Amino acid sequence: MSPNPIPSSSTSTASTDPSTVSTEVPPIPPTTKRKLDDVIASLPVKAKSVKKTPRGANAVRTETEKLQGVAKFLVRAINPFLDISSVMQYGAAKNWGQGSSADLPASEIARQEVGAKAFDLAFANSEPELLDIVKHIFLASSSDPAKWESLVTMMRKSASSARTSDTGGLKHCLNYVLPHPSKQVLVPAITKQESKSDRGLTHPMLRYFIMGWSYRSQLRPLIIPAPLPRGMAQSIDPALANDDDDSENQSTAEKKLLQRIAGGRLHLLATDMPSCFWEEGKYNSANKDEGLLRGDIITRVLRHMWTAPNSALNGLHDGIPKICNARVHNQFVVTPEMIAIGCVHARTMISTREWTQRDDKYDYEKLFQTVLGFFAGLPHDPWAVETLEWYQGQVFGDAIDSDSDANSDDDPRTNEASEILLQRAARLSALANAAPASA
Repeated sequence: MSPNPIPSSSTSTASTDPSTVSTEVPPIPPTTKRKLDDVIASLPVKAKSVKKTPRGANAVRTETEKLQGVAKFLVRAINPFLDISSVMQYGAAKNWGQGSSADLPASEIARQEVGAKAFDLAFANSEPELLDIVKHIFLASSSDPAKWESLVTMMRKSASSARTSDTGGLKHCLNYVLPHPSKQVLVPAITKQESKSDRGLTHPMLRYFIMGWSYRSQLRPLIIPAPLPRGMAQSIDPALANDDDDSENQSTAEKKLLQRIAGGRLHLLATDMPSCFWEEGKYNSANKDEGLLRGDIITRVLRHMWTAPNSALNGLHDGIPKICNARVHNQFVVTPEMIAIGCVHARTMISTREWTQRDDKYDYEKLFQTVLGFFAGLPHDPWAVETLEWYQGQVFGDAIDSDSDANSDDDPRTNEASEILLQRAARLSALANAAPASA
């Protein structure tokens, strides 16, 4: 997957344009026809929530559930700010319709092209039958638009459900930000009953992690306390309390910064990379690549999302769990998009707001694109290559090699799309290293 911008939720929603849909609906094989009928029968006439029955590890997913999985994959592995309706419409129009009109402005054509690319990337991890089903419903939409609209609605709701599930699961995992969670505690503690307004710059410890190093370096070094025995009150380090009585120990820069925070006048931007995105103790202002994107919080968020929450702190020990998003989405290779999405979720978790595209002046979509930009030099940039390899080991380790049951018995395919990209990057890197140096 290449780090290209994808249509976001801020863009207008695409609707079915009959002029882009062929009126000819080709015949469909009997096997695919049965699956198509099952999908159509499951499409809701009106949007409503249905309580789902818990699934076992060996349960076979229906075609409808696989389609919902594609929508969830879009926001977990391609771009969390996708406008799913646009992606579905532009992708279908490119593959089976008339595509973009040459009369459209260049900016609109480009927007439709990246939407179609997201569509292709998402379905690359699925069976061909799914595309046949989507194709048939799309081509039939010129005479029967209701089914296509129901399909798009289902996909949009599935994507939203995935975002809600991921942010909800991460919301109270604030210990992910601590370098040594088993030996350190956040003070003052934030309970599950408290609102998020106590996080971000408001919190005397979290502010260290959420602000960039240009600000953090103006504060005294962070001292993270160890947990006290049960029954003893945990107090904050006096240096972090921001008390007027301690002003004589504050530098002028620290005093001004804390006054800006207290007065609500410090506004962070997406270009202010949170200090917790660097490996603890590795930040080097003369070489900011050192330790960049190797912060514990990003690794733990990715494990939480892909290999189950109980693997977040210590990684995998017994192979990839039978039930996890890596298996659901058939994704066992870390990509730049996954890392960028992990960064967005990590920053959201320690901030004062729930999931949003913009928080005051902070633009989360710009953060996503900024992190992707760090990998723009692939496959020739050593930092980008090494960072991807490091994340692969941190998130999945050697679980793929030792886990011969990476795919369920009923679904023995491999993730060829991801493997092709990985192999291509390795070959290009080898060629670049073998090229003779210029005189």
